Formats: sequence, C-alpha cells, structure tokens
Amino acid sequence: MATKTPQPFPHPAAVHDGEADILARVIANLADHDAKLVYADWLEERDDARGPLLRDFVRAYRAKEPLPDVSAAPEPWRDLVGLTLVADAVAVNPAFDLDLLLAHARPALTFKSEAAKDEDFPRGGSKFGGWPDLPAGTAWPRFDGTALSFLAQFDLGALARSPVCRELPAGMLSVFFDTRSDGWDGGLVVHTPPGVELRRLQPPDELATGAYGEDRRYKPAALAFTEALTLPDWGSPWYGHGGPLVNTQRAGDFAGERPGLGHRLLGYAHALQNDVHQKLSVRHLLTIDSDDAPGWMWGDVGLLYFMIDEDDLRNGRFDRVTVEMQCG
Repeated sequence: MATKTPQPFPHPAAVHDGEADILARVIANLADHDAKLVYADWLEERDDARGPLLRDFVRAYRAKEPLPDVSAAPEPWRDLVGLTLVADAVAVNPAFDLDLLLAHARPALTFKSEAAKDEDFPRGGSKFGGWPDLPAGTAWPRFDGTALSFLAQFDLGALARSPVCRELPAGMLSVFFDTRSDGWDGGLVVHTPPGVELRRLQPPDELATGAYGEDRRYKPAALAFTEALTLPDWGSPWYGHGGPLVNTQRAGDFAGERPGLGHRLLGYAHALQNDVHQKLSVRHLLTIDSDDAPGWMWGDVGLLYFMIDEDDLRNGRFDRVTVEMQCG
C-alpha cells in the first residue's frame, strides 16, 4: 500500500475561493494599509473572524496604540500579511520604521521533507530525490559530460494556489546539481511547460559512485510548504536600500532547526556566510538545505543557493540560474 504523502499546503493562508487574488494585492506592498482594510472588508463579508482582527490591527498600528493579540489567527496567514513581523519588530524596538520593514518584506515558501516512495507521487508532483519526471525523450542532464544528481521538482500548478508563487510560470521546475563541483557552476534548473507528456527517468548507474565512493542518487521525499515573510540579510544590497533596516526574522518563519535557514522558495536568501544577492537585480529562487530525508549534506551541514536575474525570472529564463554552496 502506498504511503500517504503530505499535502503541499497543510495550512494555506488563503482558504476562500478568490482569496489568493486579493491577498496577492496585499502582499505586493505590505506598507499599503488601505489595501489591508479592503481585504478586511472582504473577509468580513464572508463572516471570517480574520477580517475584524485585521481591521483592529491596522487601526492600532496607525494610531500607535498597543497592537491586538493575533496569536489565535492561523500562523501562515498572520505571517504573510505582516502582523507577525510588525508585532515582533515592536517588541524589539518600537522606534523601528515599520513601514520600511513592511515595504522590504518579500513572501516565500518554506518547506519540510518527509520520506516517501516514488510510486506515491503523481507525474510532475513536488518532491525531493528519487526518479525525476521529464519530457518524453529527454536525456539525463549533464554538466561537462558528467551526470548531474537529481535534487528536486516543483509542481508549479499546485503551488499556484498560494499568492507567493505568482511570479513563477505554470508547469514544473526540476533541479539538478553536480555534487562533485565547488557549488559555483554545477547547478541546473529546467522549466517544463504545462501539458507536456512526462516520463519517470531512471538515474544512470554512474551516479551510484561519487568522487569519494558515495551514492549521488538521493531518496524520494514529499514536501509540505508554509507561507512566510523574509527580510534582507545583513550585508545584502537590499539591507538599507531606501533607509536603515533591522533584521527581525523569527526562527519560526523558517523550516528546519536552524533559525533563518532551511529550504526556501523565493523571498530573500538567508546566507550562512556572505550574502548571495550581490546586486539589487539578483533574486533568490531557491535554497536547498542539508537534509536527512533525501540523504544529502552540502559540505559541513551547508546549503545550496539558486539565484536568478530579475529579468530572467520575469521572462522564465531558468537556463541562466546560478548556484552557490555555503557551509559552516
């Protein structure tokens, strides 16, 4: 009997029909409090208790009064609309420029993995490891003649239910990496458009043995996603752009046990060492952390950062994604 894999969004921020559309307009500029009030009206029309809470929060925020307790609201929702960020920032220092923090915040999907079997996944389903689903007739991806390890694939159609993923095209993203490389040029991200016939491709035997005898074929794992906000790191070109920022990220906003780290799609990268954004036009696409479920470790419990130019993200040019590995 197949193991039941986790749902992509166990606790989605948007739960009503059409809510993801109006929520996307809110998170496009979290410093626009009028947009939050429109959203609050929309929720109240549906007898949703989040509407009055959001209205009370905006009123208290503007009046510089004590903020209402938001702990009863679903965590992904209160994180995504900025309530958690504001409450945490006020607790640290009420003098912070909160509108500046909100304007810089970017939504992301964090995610955790759970061991599974390849037969548990539909073709094109989001997962780590196992056998990749690629268009019929596709040869196994290589870099400088060497077979790349398959790391992950993301079902962008399923992820589109979240307003976080509005920047991504329809279809599927597949991620490969040369585990023998130094992490600078051995990554590959492949976009497959929707409607393409997929087949499950068996990894080549040469991946069974790495440079040190390790198996570079990774175990399949299901992915469960959570919506959250991210802020620029210290040293990032975004940090201080338009004014000084203070990093107020919470450990609970991110997957994994290490505060601020873990698997992440979009948002800002949270670097383990030096910042990976380099310039304002470089966007974070994906972070893949060391993880026991698929069975990989990058250096000394490190991370892989996949970065993309803003224009390439807008135009769906994933063939020019760059990758950097950082470890402790």
